[in-house]
Amino acid sequence: MQPARWGGLKRYIEYISINTNIYDYVIGDRNILEDIYPKEKIIASEIFTEEIADFLTEQDILHFPANLMTDLKYNKLRCKTILTFHDCIPLRVKVSSEQETKKWKRDARTALGRADMVIAVSQTTKDDIGFFFPEIAQSKIYVIYNAVSSAFRKCNINKSIETPYKYSYFLGRTRIRHKNFWRSLLAFRFSKYYKSSLLFTTLSDTPKINSLFLILGMRKHVYLLGDLTDDEMNDVFNQIDAIIFMSLYEGFGLPPLEAMSCGAVAICSDTEISHEIYEDAPYYANPYKIADIMRAIALVSEDPDLREKKKEIGQMISARYKLDKMVLATADLIEQLKLC
Repeated sequence: MQPARWGGLKRYIEYISINTNIYDYVIGDRNILEDIYPKEKIIASEIFTEEIADFLTEQDILHFPANLMTDLKYNKLRCKTILTFHDCIPLRVKVSSEQETKKWKRDARTALGRADMVIAVSQTTKDDIGFFFPEIAQSKIYVIYNAVSSAFRKCNINKSIETPYKYSYFLGRTRIRHKNFWRSLLAFRFSKYYKSSLLFTTLSDTPKINSLFLILGMRKHVYLLGDLTDDEMNDVFNQIDAIIFMSLYEGFGLPPLEAMSCGAVAICSDTEISHEIYEDAPYYANPYKIADIMRAIALVSEDPDLREKKKEIGQMISARYKLDKMVLATADLIEQLKLC
């Protein structure tokens, strides 16, 4: 069975390590990896730390795919290292306590300094590294963009969810603060097209969530999807008119590209990273202003010609972010490091 969708960082790990042959071994939790990776390729983290790490040489390369290196005793490693750095969310948006943010910054600085090469998932992320960690040499930072899974594609499907509504939108989970869920939700609720629209969300159907939407008077206009696989999410993206993705900050931001690959349009935050990745495809809005998000929602409904044009642009742009392109660029970087 295909696993349920993960967050962007874990999806990157899946794409770059599980679905490719770049690496000889993958280090991690066997309970998680055994169902999706050959057992002979898995090294449990504790086994690596206790029995293998001390014997690595400069001929070996470790790739740390998730911002930091805190899970391993990397200060003692003699091997070469590559670090993939996804974002500076804790430094851009208040998502944790001041103490936790300071610790994250210390760990990030150490990891960036220790790495022989750094992969930044966007130019915006590379620029943020330069801003927050100016002591890190820009010459060792390489931009390799994230990729869209081939599971996301435009296709003719029988609608799995029949509704009486004319328009349909998708909004993800609440998650942490930078996702800006509540402003997006209220913008949908107070849009003048609300009564003729349905909102899909990956929130689960729980008593607490149901009570929330009942209090907001939205229960008949919200479809709770819960956890979905990529294939199931592909079906949803093929049925909606637009995805609402109003994050306050992203290091990359995959969901709009996935939705655009399926022929939907995107309503996105008017931020630097959005313009870098999505270019002219989305309807842009100020993520801090509910009225501006409402304006963008109205445009999706009011101007079908513009919507069709943006659909075409979106599919063209999303097609640039292919998995094999990301994998090849990463493999080339590993080969470069072998020669150093």
